[in-house]
Formats: sequence, structure tokens, C-alpha cells
Amino acid sequence: MNELLDAGPSEHEGDDPSRAPDVHDYLETFSLNGDAPPSGSFVDRVTARRIDLLERIEAGIPPADYLPASDGMLRRGKRHYWVAPKKTGKSIGALVHNIDMVLADARVVVFDRENGGDLYASRLEAIITARPLDRQQQTQLRDRLHYFEFPRFRDDDQQCLVELCAAADLVVFDSQRMYLSDLGLEENSSDDYAAFMAALVDPLFRAGISTLILDNSGHSETRRGRGASSKGDLNEILFVLETIEEFNLDTTGRLRLEITDSRFGNTGRWELDIGGGLFGSWQRVEHDDQDAHAGFRPTGLMERASVFLESCSVPPVRREVTDAIGGKTKYARIAVDTLIREGYARGDKRSGVVSVKPYREAEDPLLHEGRND
Repeated sequence: MNELLDAGPSEHEGDDPSRAPDVHDYLETFSLNGDAPPSGSFVDRVTARRIDLLERIEAGIPPADYLPASDGMLRRGKRHYWVAPKKTGKSIGALVHNIDMVLADARVVVFDRENGGDLYASRLEAIITARPLDRQQQTQLRDRLHYFEFPRFRDDDQQCLVELCAAADLVVFDSQRMYLSDLGLEENSSDDYAAFMAALVDPLFRAGISTLILDNSGHSETRRGRGASSKGDLNEILFVLETIEEFNLDTTGRLRLEITDSRFGNTGRWELDIGGGLFGSWQRVEHDDQDAHAGFRPTGLMERASVFLESCSVPPVRREVTDAIGGKTKYARIAVDTLIREGYARGDKRSGVVSVKPYREAEDPLLHEGRND
């Protein structure tokens, strides 16, 4: 190791004392004096950054720390990336969670280059009214949710950015493309995306502040960000957001958020009821297809769903069917999916569901094979 630390041409030793014959002695002088190596020196940049990994194991590696109201979803100090087709509900889905975090005593900063203050304020007003939130909770939002409309950053704003966000638990960039444009960067270039991360995201990461980048997916690949593949490489936890039941001002629907890749090996899926005056919270759900792959068939709920569909003159969306038949929501959804998969009904996750033929539990040819609820 001494040979490695002492390597280097001697003619420059006078310019940088960190390249003196005995780097260990040089480091020791800072340790004894309580000083730090000169900023920008080789010691500051490299040598002083050595970590004894076994010592860290022996001391105890800190467990995963999640942000308030974010267990399993957003990790403290890490870089998160949400991707979805445009107009899916990324911003409002993130805002709903930001509010839950703030009400759990987190501090959130939102840099918005896509929607504008009027739209953000109207969405916040709708959530305050729908829940409803009292005056104390609204004061907490005012104090802990800091929103910036159309900010413009430069690549030398790193220190100012960290100082501005020093008290934040989470910083949200909504949405990504415009921040690259401000810096004169292209989203199709991996090198340009790396420059964006280095300028705006990595300084916050080094300060221990979590980040969340919202981005649009490509037209053909809806489960990954458009442009450079490094978008996935340089963020630690990747999510895809999709609409599984359409929603608007008058109709309640559902969003789904799922981890598609994580440097830490964790997984997770969450769903959010939204629309028609309702603003729920993200709820963690199990992967329904695990039950489906195991042959699970909730035959009683399947019959109730079939009877309901037969009575409908207008094809209902899935949420209307699950609400009508009752039971645990997870199993109600499996019942509808099973009817469609086995040809008793038709319809995809975005359209209404139509009865094709009646399903009755007593006539089920698979019932006696034990594949029931």
C-alpha cells in the first residue's frame, strides 16, 4: 500500500504536499492538528476517502432508513426516479405523497418546471378540501412544503442549491427534461445526463438529501424513461407509474406505482385511489399475479361480479365492479381479472368491463379441483 500512496513524479512534490515521500505522515499532521487537507488536493480528493469496510461492518451498518410516510418506497438520502407516460398523473401522484410526508413531519422542496403555481395550488386546494385538512395541518403544509415555480439552474449553483435545501428531507424535480434544457444538455445523451446529475442531483445526494425525479416514458417503451439509458443507471431506485383505472374530476380511478429496479434489491407496489373528489394515500399492495399464478380463483366473488355485469346497460370500469361486489378489494380485483382471463367477460384496465357469458359458481368446471376461494 505504501508504494501505491507514494507513487508519482517527484518534481511536483513542492506544489502539492500530499505527494510528499510519506503520505501517511502528511495525513497524520492533519489528524493531530484537527485540520482538513487543502481543498482540491489529492489527499482531499482521494487518499483521505479510504474506508475500512470491515471496520464498518464491525461497527454495524446502519439499517435502511425510509422517509416519513414512505416505508419501503423512498429511502433517506437516496436518488429516486419515477417514470410514466405523459398525462398519467405523475405530478399529482407525487404531490399527494408529498402532503402525506409533510403531515408526518417531513420537509419537502418541489422545483416545478412543468405545471406552474396556479395548477399546483388548485390541486393542493382540492386535496385540502377532499380530506379535509384543518388549519393546523394547513399551517404545517405552509411551513414544510416549499414550492418553486419555474426555477432556472446553472451548473455552478451546486453550493447554493445545497444551502437552500439543507433542511429538506426530499427534493422533487418536476419534470426532468426542462432542467437538462436549462443546462444546455440533451436527454438522449448519456454524457449530458451524467452532467445534469453531477450539477443538480449529486450535490444533494452528498449532503444526505433524498431526491425524486419525475420523467416521461418513451412512446413505445412505457416502463422506462425516454432518451439516455443512463437515467436508470445513475438513480438508485427506479419506479414506473401507470393508470390502472382512468380518473378525472368526476370519476374515481386508480394509479399504481411499482419499483422496477433497485440498487438495494428491494421491491414494492403501491396503489392510489384518486379522482371524483377523492384523494387517498399510497397503499402498499401485494402482487395479485402471485395468487393468480397459483391457481387462486375467488369463485364467490366471480359470481357476484358476473351478476353485476349482466345487469349493467353501460359497461362499468373495474373500480365500479369491485365496489359493487364488496369483499376484500384485492380479491375483488382478482375475481374480475379471472372472469376476463377465462372468457366470461372482456375489457382491459382502461375501458369498461362487458359480460360475455354468465358465470355461476355451482356450474364451475374447475370448482371440484380445489381451485376456489
